[in-house]
Amino acid sequence: MKRGLWRKGILTIAVTIICGMLAGCGSGIADSGISIRNAESWGYFGDNIWLFKDGALAICTDTGQKPKGELLEDIPRAVVRSVYVDESVTEIDSGMFADCTNLISVEVSGLTGIAPNAFKNCDSLISVEMPNITTIDRIDAEAFYDCPNLMILELPNATILNRDPLGCTTSIVSELKDPAASSGHILVAPNVTEIGEGAFSSCTNLTSVELPKATVIEDSAFGYCSALTSVELPSVVEIGDGAFYSCDTLMSVEISHVTKIGDGAFCFCSDLTGVELPNATEIGVCAFQECKSLTNVEISDMAEIGMYAFSGCYDLDEQTRDKLSQLGYSF
Repeated sequence: MKRGLWRKGILTIAVTIICGMLAGCGSGIADSGISIRNAESWGYFGDNIWLFKDGALAICTDTGQKPKGELLEDIPRAVVRSVYVDESVTEIDSGMFADCTNLISVEVSGLTGIAPNAFKNCDSLISVEMPNITTIDRIDAEAFYDCPNLMILELPNATILNRDPLGCTTSIVSELKDPAASSGHILVAPNVTEIGEGAFSSCTNLTSVELPKATVIEDSAFGYCSALTSVELPSVVEIGDGAFYSCDTLMSVEISHVTKIGDGAFCFCSDLTGVELPNATEIGVCAFQECKSLTNVEISDMAEIGMYAFSGCYDLDEQTRDKLSQLGYSF
């Protein structure tokens, strides 16, 4: 009898401790539908706690300490199908969910950074939403290494993209209009204002970019994106040197508010046919050099044009040539 009471007392203390820890967590644990009372298994490490039920894994911490990879040593990775990471957790460690081959969905409300190989070899992972990510240099380049079925990465509050978080993004959009018809690796980032230097350079799978709030495209941001065909940047005011260098399949660009175009920004964009630059005041050296399909350019009367900006643009119409000549450009 005393032994039974002792065991009951120990269990009560354990539950009280865990419930106390859970009280410090946010809504992510509650949203998962898992509690200490219905979990198939649970455990804790330091001030972190994990709960597991029916293939769903929920994680929280009341200190902001980032969970370590050894967490999943107590759970066979193959049985994890969904992950809920509470808003109290801001980072996940290297290899945290690596080799969870049946993991399909991830909800991470508070995450601001992802370490290398965090989701490596998650063959079944389809979509990830990270509402609190603001700057993409916090997602390691290999965070989603070898996740062939990851189609959609949603970053609703990201404002700066300094690298391709998917490693092989095929399109960047502000809104996913028809998820069922989506193909390729899609980055949904409606609030991005800046694309960092070399962020998507040599991303040979990228076909389209649509970022209505972006104002700055830094040097070499999309250089050598050989599959890129269309760019919509209606708010951009500054495009850096070589930003779209050698994007030889780029056919259309919307950059009507741009004021400054850097040296070689569109050099060797051989399929580009026309461009409207009503607000441009500075066009750099070799900016449109060897754009052999370029036929017409609408340009501001205030534009200063650098040397060789339109060198090799043999198909420019007479009206465009006259206007450029008036602005002091010599062919």
